[in-house]
Amino acid sequence: NIRMAVRALRAAPVVSLLAILCMGLGIGSVTTVYSTASAFTLHPLPQLVDPERLLLVADAPANAPLRGESVAHATFNDLAALAEFSVAAVVTGFTANIAGYDLPERANGGRVSAGFFRLAGRTPMLGRAFLPEEMVPGAGRVVILSYGLWQRRFGADPSVVGRAVRLNGEPWTVVGVMPEDFIFPAGTQLWVPYAPSPTEAADRSRRNLFMLARLAPGISTERATAAIGALGARLAVDWPAAYDGRVLHAQPAEAFFGAGPRPFMLVLLSAVAFLLLIACANVANLLLARATGRRRETGVRVALGASRGRLAAQFLTESLLIALAGGVVGVVFAWWGTRASAATAPLEVQQYIPGFGAIHLDARACVVAAIVSVFSGVLFGLAPALAGSNVDVVTALKDAGRGESRRSAMRRVRAALVVGEIALALMLVYGAALMVTTFRRLSVSYPGFRTDHVLTGAVTIPEADYARDSAVVQFWERLRQSTAELPGVEAAALTTVLPMTWEEQRARFYPETEKPDRPENIPGAGF
Repeated sequence: NIRMAVRALRAAPVVSLLAILCMGLGIGSVTTVYSTASAFTLHPLPQLVDPERLLLVADAPANAPLRGESVAHATFNDLAALAEFSVAAVVTGFTANIAGYDLPERANGGRVSAGFFRLAGRTPMLGRAFLPEEMVPGAGRVVILSYGLWQRRFGADPSVVGRAVRLNGEPWTVVGVMPEDFIFPAGTQLWVPYAPSPTEAADRSRRNLFMLARLAPGISTERATAAIGALGARLAVDWPAAYDGRVLHAQPAEAFFGAGPRPFMLVLLSAVAFLLLIACANVANLLLARATGRRRETGVRVALGASRGRLAAQFLTESLLIALAGGVVGVVFAWWGTRASAATAPLEVQQYIPGFGAIHLDARACVVAAIVSVFSGVLFGLAPALAGSNVDVVTALKDAGRGESRRSAMRRVRAALVVGEIALALMLVYGAALMVTTFRRLSVSYPGFRTDHVLTGAVTIPEADYARDSAVVQFWERLRQSTAELPGVEAAALTTVLPMTWEEQRARFYPETEKPDRPENIPGAGF
C-alpha cells in the first residue's frame, strides 16, 4: 500500500505538493501555538526544577479565590513543619535603589527565606547561596544578583562576588550570581535574605508573604492538601482572632501561574483548529478531484479482484502519507514560528514573563505534531477513500451512464466541503475583524484623563536616609517643586499609584454607624 501510495503521489506531483504544503501550514500553526501555550499555561515555571511537585499555599477567606502573598510568617513556620513537604520557602517583593558602578537605578528585588533556592532546585553560577546564619535580623547584608543585572550593571565582571554595592543607601556584599534563565518571581533582579523582626514573625495577621512548598518523595498533592486543611482547622481553634472565617488553600504552582494566560491560549488554539479544518477541507477537495480522474484506474483494480476495503485502505494510505509529509513540513514551520514568537517581546518584557524564554520546539510538541498529522490524514482522507472505493466496474471502464451520477455525487460532496471551508474562513476573518476593531476602539478611547505631553517616573526612598516621616514629606515636596520649575514643565504632581496600571492600593471601608460582622465582608476600594 505504501509503495503504491508513493507511486500515486509521484504521478501527480503538483497536487501532492500543494496538499503537503497546505497540511504543513495547518499542522505547523497548531504545533507553534501548542508550544506557546505549553510555555505559558502548561509549563509556566521552566526556571524551577520539577515544578509539577510544587504547591502554592495561601491563607485566605473561605469564599475567596486563591491568591499569592497571603501567608504570615508564623503560619509559614507551621506549614513548613509538615512532614508532607521536603522544603518550603517564602518570598516578598521590595524595590531597591542601586548605587555605585555607574548611574543609580531602581530594581525589583525579592526577600527570600532560607530554603528558597533549594526549593527552586537552582544554585548560583558564581558564588554561593545564602547561609542559615544570614537569615536573622542584624546579620551581615548579603545580596545575590540576577544574570541580567550582573551583565548590564556590573559588566559581567566575575570578581563582583565579595564586593560591596549600595542598596537603598546601605552597603551590601554580593555573594552570588544566578544563571541566565533564572528569573523568579518574574521581574526579580536581585535577592536578599528575608529576616523578619520578632514582632513581624509573631504577627499572624500580617499576611504579606508568597509561599511555595515542594512535596516530599511519595507524597501526593491530595494528601498534602488534606494535611494543609487539617492544619488550618487547628489554627482556627488555637488563634480564632487571626483565622476566623479563613482557611489554608493549596494549589499546584503550575496551575496558579498558568491561570492568567490560559483564556488567551484557548482562543489561539481554537483559531488554529479552524485553520487546520480549512486545510483538511482543502486537501480533501484536491483528493476528491483526483479520485474522479482515477476512476478508470480504480475500475481496472476492481476487475482484477480488489475489494472495496482494499481500495479504501489504499486511498487512506495516500492521505496519511500526505499528512505525515505535511507534519514534517509543519515541524519546520513550527521551529521557525516558535523562534519568531520568542523574539516578539523586548527583553524588558521577557524578564517579567519568563514564558517567552521557554518557547521552543521540544519532544512534546513533535509528538503533538505527529498525532495531529495522523488525525488530519484520517479526517481529510475519509471522504476520498469512501468515494474512490465505491466504483462500478462496467461504468468505470466505460466512463459513461451511471458514472455521470457518481460524478454528480462527488461534486456535491466537494461543494459541501467548499461551503464548510468558506464558513470556517468567514468565522476566522470575522473574529479577526472584531479583535482589530476592539483594539482600535481601546486605543482611541478616552480613559478619563489626558495622556499626551505627560511623563511619569517611579522613585523609591531609602529608609536609611529618610527614617522620619517629616523627612519623607520634605523630600517629596522638594522633588515636586524642583520638577515643576524645570524648563518646559507646566505642572508636576505626585501619586502613590498611576491610573490603569497593575499596581493597586486598596482600603476597606464601612459606615461609622455599622459594625461589620467579618473582615472579609467589608467592601474594599482602590485609592
